[in-house]
Amino acid sequence: MNKVNSTIIIRNKQTPKIAFQLKQLWNFRHLMLALIKRELKTRYARTYFGLLWSFMKPLSYLTVYGLFYFMLIGKDKAHIPYLLNILPGIVAWQFFTDTIHQAGQALNLDIALKKKNYIPGLVLVMYRFFISSIDLVVGLLLCLLLMLYFHKENYLCLLMMPLAVLFHLTASLAFVFWTNILSIKSKDMLQFFMTFLGFAWWFTPVIYSPELVPEIFRNVMYINPMAGVIGIYRWAITGEAITSPWYLCGFILMLLMFFSGLFIFLKLDKDAVDIL
Repeated sequence: MNKVNSTIIIRNKQTPKIAFQLKQLWNFRHLMLALIKRELKTRYARTYFGLLWSFMKPLSYLTVYGLFYFMLIGKDKAHIPYLLNILPGIVAWQFFTDTIHQAGQALNLDIALKKKNYIPGLVLVMYRFFISSIDLVVGLLLCLLLMLYFHKENYLCLLMMPLAVLFHLTASLAFVFWTNILSIKSKDMLQFFMTFLGFAWWFTPVIYSPELVPEIFRNVMYINPMAGVIGIYRWAITGEAITSPWYLCGFILMLLMFFSGLFIFLKLDKDAVDIL
């Protein structure tokens, strides 16, 4: 990797630590770009399709679940086509899990780089987060193309898309921070969380509608922040609005996890090299 000049900022005692760490992101922007280019070259080296693989992953899920649905149900008679209904959930969940496995393991994956140079942990997390964001952009583009194919254009509802993306990024970063915290504090808890993540797919309305869940369990499901994120995506793509006030509980939990995770992560970052 080419050397990148990154000036180290000396923190003024009057500058809050979190504000100082966020400024470090801008200060290390050239290093982040270099790391992103290196990772993308490594990911798509010796491949014929390159970035097209970002389209193929959600398409493969869509094909499998679509075939399974039509084999069981037969012809799709619903108001909202099943494929259009599940694609936003597939794209959202794929990005969520990818960021946890990549950015959520940033300190573990890049600990050798951190030991050799002074690099804030937040820089290592965000460069991997940005790489996963490429797949999110491609997936959302695929959602829009499918929306046009089914002639379900609702341009007013599309105004909800920026809000959905904002909540999605916030929820993903919240879990990314906490995954890195667990990797520093307790490897056993980290393994438990990663195992639980594999089952969480079935407790999140990715490939089914929340209305299919019995009401007694539905409100509990709404506490899941990703349930609200997928709900807003579907609102933007299909026009089906979310009406349950229980979604607010998930959004409040998401914000609490994000700010607490960011604070604790920045506090533990200085000890990561010694622990890991």
